[in-house]
Amino acid sequence: AEAGRLDDAMAMMRLVIEPRPYTVNHTRRNLALALVKAGRLAEAAALAARIDTTNLNGYRSDSFAAIAVAHVKAGRFAEADALARAMAGESARDRVILALIPAFAEAGQFGTSLALARSAYYPNHRAEALAEFGAALTRAGREKGAGAAFGEALKAALERPEGYFRAEI
Repeated sequence: AEAGRLDDAMAMMRLVIEPRPYTVNHTRRNLALALVKAGRLAEAAALAARIDTTNLNGYRSDSFAAIAVAHVKAGRFAEADALARAMAGESARDRVILALIPAFAEAGQFGTSLALARSAYYPNHRAEALAEFGAALTRAGREKGAGAAFGEALKAALERPEGYFRAEI
């Protein structure tokens, strides 16, 4: 796949003799990421959709995150936002959102970046997303807004139940 022979790599994947979920999912994720690099986003999305989520390894959300970021880099902001919001499962959706925060901010789409950060379902993911948004604002020279984002991130972090990684704060 890394040599650019994506069709050959996909054919090899179909020949995997004792398909084990981890091996198949790992291969599908790697091929989906290679397809993203090659700009073949529709094929990457079709392959990523076939990644089994029962073992919760994040391969599907990692693949869709790469696809969504590629949409942002190509200026297709609505597609990226829709892809993130359509992800099944709160944790998977949050993983895609976390990947999109810096991409949208770097594209100057600060409003979308902030809205996505605030939409993260789990408080720890929301805290991470808001902190990433604050870091993106800092990189853009918007320190005043960054301070507010970091404050909001801290507030989200404190929403986590006692004993649930509270020692990280």
